[in-house]
Amino acid sequence: MVAGDGSVSLVDAPGIPIGYPGAGTTKVVELTLGRSGTLVFYTDGLIEATKDILLGLERITRAAGETARYPAPHMARALVERSLSGAMRRDDSLAMVLRRRIPPGRDSAPPLGAFEYRFSPSLATVPLARHLLGDWLDHLAIDDSERDDLLLVASELCSNAVRHASGKPGALAMRAWADRDALIVEVEDDGAGMELSHRMEDPDLEAETGRGIYVVRALTDDLTVRRVEERTVVRAVRRAVLPAD
Repeated sequence: MVAGDGSVSLVDAPGIPIGYPGAGTTKVVELTLGRSGTLVFYTDGLIEATKDILLGLERITRAAGETARYPAPHMARALVERSLSGAMRRDDSLAMVLRRRIPPGRDSAPPLGAFEYRFSPSLATVPLARHLLGDWLDHLAIDDSERDDLLLVASELCSNAVRHASGKPGALAMRAWADRDALIVEVEDDGAGMELSHRMEDPDLEAETGRGIYVVRALTDDLTVRRVEERTVVRAVRRAVLPAD
């Protein structure tokens, strides 16, 4: 079980393994997940791949804490990839992640209009764009962890847009708005565009590029790229951030 702050605790449900006569646990374990709590279920193939069960358990526990703020589908992929990294896959290797994603409670703040900022393709403008978006997010009274993740997403998208833009003044735009309980961050540039891989693999730490989009995909529930009138628009969606209607 992984708490929203990344702390991990092991859940013990003693019994006989599935596949043997009389299989099943000998007692019921009841847990209450917090608002961002997560349960990770895994097969023994993930912790036995290194031929050392204790090491395998340590690896998956550490990985669960490191990826606690990933959306559930991305967390499951990351757990499998990190647990099998450098090991030989000999058995079923499956991770199932159950995340309690519920919006925060309602508050009396009036709805906030959409955010938009146009800027030139220079890395010096990215911190300003991040600062302005942070001011806008402060009026939404969202959780600090959600705010930090959204600002990191915006920074990575803006930096990526700067690298792909033509260099013309005012060629970039960042927008953000609320859609029910979700927050959407969108960055637009006049570059040639990019394609997203369907797989989410840990980036090459030696590579000069590729880490930014990995971070964005890890911290958002949906990421899309589209071309609109010879411009590239990258949209990232983070759900269960705002009070639901």
